[in-house]
Amino acid sequence: TICEMDTDTIRAMTVEMLKEKLRELNLSVVGRKKELQLRLLQHMVFEGEEDAPSENESTNSVYDDAPADNLGGQRAMFTLRDIEDSVSPFSGDGTRGVNHWVEEFEDVADTVGWSGLQRYVYAKQLLRGAAKSFARGLVGCRDWKNLKDALLEEFGEKLCASEIHRVLRNRRKEARESIYEYL
Repeated sequence: TICEMDTDTIRAMTVEMLKEKLRELNLSVVGRKKELQLRLLQHMVFEGEEDAPSENESTNSVYDDAPADNLGGQRAMFTLRDIEDSVSPFSGDGTRGVNHWVEEFEDVADTVGWSGLQRYVYAKQLLRGAAKSFARGLVGCRDWKNLKDALLEEFGEKLCASEIHRVLRNRRKEARESIYEYL
């Protein structure tokens, strides 16, 4: 059964094995390997909650005392290691946009049900290079929202007025575009 599987087993499965297991569970088989793994892991968590141990028994979560964000008391059992193939690190070197990285990170965090504290800790672990140095230098930043806002402010696209004017000056209406699309 799915409860007998652990995250390492799921990570080691091929795409075909993942699809076969998802079909058995009547779950969608559409998506890339990372998405299939996440879907199976997520199902494993929700199925495991139905058979959750009593209060006297221990659980797999190391975040039992951390508040769960909008999950109705659910606690995420996923660590960064469990989803490391689903989220790329962010370096701030310009090869990857911070907006795209934040969106990808939040999609995965929402899927696996991370709390704000987990998002903060795991996001910091995914920072590299200039982004990591920048985050280390932040004073008073102790949660995901503040870290996210600081990263977006520091590494987000910034256009000056002259750049905007240059782009608009060189813009021409294309044959297939309406006047409203052009404006």
